[in-house]
Amino acid sequence: MTLEGCRTLSMGLHVLKEIIEAKKDFAPTDGEVNEMCKLAIRCLESSESGVRLDAVQLCVSVNARIGENRFWAALGGIKDDPKSLITYYIVKRQRELAASS
Repeated sequence: MTLEGCRTLSMGLHVLKEIIEAKKDFAPTDGEVNEMCKLAIRCLESSESGVRLDAVQLCVSVNARIGENRFWAALGGIKDDPKSLITYYIVKRQRELAASS
């Protein structure tokens, strides 16, 4: 993928994350969750660090929206390295929210 393509993909992931966070009443269907998670899994394997980071941020937002069990079930057999990174950012976000409350 070209640098421009990576930037476009990264921006798309960022916009999707922002929409999920902005639409407080959004309750994604199982199909929507599965598609978002499939996209995230593919992007987590990107050679471009910006794409990987935006995929992680999307995962954090999806997790916050749908909960732990449903989220991890939708991610399925994700590799340990991305799983650890996603877990780190989920915990970080939870701590930030708890500190601001």
